[in-house]
Amino acid sequence: AQQTADLTPPSAAALSAAQDAVVETSSVAWVSLSFNAPGENGAVGDLQSGAVYDVRWSSHGTLDTVAKYAAAPNAQTYSAVGTAGAAVTIKVAVDPGKTWHFALTTRDQYGARSGLSNAVSAFARHVREKVTDVASLNLLQGQTTAFLKVQLWTEGAATTAEFLKLKVRKFGTLPDFAVSNVALFEDNPADGVFTAGDVSQLTSPTVFVSSAATLTLSAADTLTTSTKTYFVVATLRSNFLPVAGASMSLRLDGEGVTVRGAGYEGVDFPASKFDGVD
Repeated sequence: AQQTADLTPPSAAALSAAQDAVVETSSVAWVSLSFNAPGENGAVGDLQSGAVYDVRWSSHGTLDTVAKYAAAPNAQTYSAVGTAGAAVTIKVAVDPGKTWHFALTTRDQYGARSGLSNAVSAFARHVREKVTDVASLNLLQGQTTAFLKVQLWTEGAATTAEFLKLKVRKFGTLPDFAVSNVALFEDNPADGVFTAGDVSQLTSPTVFVSSAATLTLSAADTLTTSTKTYFVVATLRSNFLPVAGASMSLRLDGEGVTVRGAGYEGVDFPASKFDGVD
């Protein structure tokens, strides 16, 4: 007996979109698209190998027609293999600080394409930074001093994010073993200056390895539109005998701030802007 493929397309998905709150990032923001999986024939029948979700997105307006969907500048396919009706989440990387518009279609293993989903939008939250060198010109053995003042805030009405870790790199002629440890403090009380009264140490003391250190907060710190100030603080060893003219400075290491619930954009070195886009 001759068999023919059933070319009934999958049903159109009913989407929702929101800023992802799980993925950790030092650059792009992530938006989560959620929906229930369509079937291979309308709403029934599991989608098999070769089936895909065809996701399109744009920052230039809603994708509420097939023509707008087809003309969207960003597109990515994702495997659609799975059980009809099951909950599906697709995470899409986008530039932070913009409202992004999404829609998708489903194409089954036979090439039959669903109708267009509903159009959805989400604002990709944005963490910004300002880094200032506050190191003293003269350091003594055993001294603890701030080298960097790091200010972080979110952009966008009522937006929040979680600050998770900071990567720093040491420059200069002072060797790693001359530094006992480096740590991150919050400016508390908030006076813009690191003093012995700044009691909010957020990370465990960390040593430099190959002149680099990652400072991981013991608990995520919530960022808001109000600027928070932190200090990267290093302690020199009391038994190190410094060489005359030895130098040391700290900088953020590449895309040095890791956050969750937003994308990140900062200027980590003079004239070198990391915009989160390759």
